Amino acid sequence: ILRQPKTTPYAEKITYVEEVINIIGMETLADIVIGASGENLNNEQMKRLAIGIELSAKPTSLLLLHQPLASASCKTVTSYFERKGASPCNADENPAEWMLEITASNADSEVQQDWSEIWKNSPERQAMKGKLVHLKEKLQGQRDLVSTSTSDIVQESAAALDAIELQRESELDVFHLFSSAKLTPIQALSTSIYSWKTYKYRHKIQNPILVVVGSQIIFLYIVQHTCSKE
Repeated sequence: ILRQPKTTPYAEKITYVEEVINIIGMETLADIVIGASGENLNNEQMKRLAIGIELSAKPTSLLLLHQPLASASCKTVTSYFERKGASPCNADENPAEWMLEITASNADSEVQQDWSEIWKNSPERQAMKGKLVHLKEKLQGQRDLVSTSTSDIVQESAAALDAIELQRESELDVFHLFSSAKLTPIQALSTSIYSWKTYKYRHKIQNPILVVVGSQIIFLYIVQHTCSKE
């Protein structure tokens, strides 16, 4: 919720968070408490949680990196080298080791090719340059949004700090309230015992007075001890 701008309505934030939870498939763990080291979650759930945290900020784009050699994505690389004259990559070969072997510059290689020069003259390079130019033009028109984004980040940070400070004050108030609720009956009982029939002996009035003063000192110590912990 804190990762979205302060201007976004609270109900809209909650609705979007519920949608993200459904996307990552963690509906059954929506109310679970997660520790600092990822307690109560396995590795798969931690990965889903990391993706969900990024999605909760409503990013315009999200880049997910994975191991290309563990899927069919490496076919793009192997087919490129094979089209340029490299020996085919067999099914039992590691594509990474195969690529290093065919591009190695040594006299023992069966095929001697200048892969750098081949890449410079390849249509793949021209297509990549066209994509980069398109991205550059697209980002050029978004420069005016930088200042607005910076302002949004400042507002989000301020909102997060306000929420943390409010939670801290609430915890302090609750702790002080429970402490006072526990000590008040003890104070009343102690004062009553020490004040029992003190009207007969004036010198015994000092006992209830000391009890009242001592209880005030205890309350002051509790507040200072709580603040020092925070």
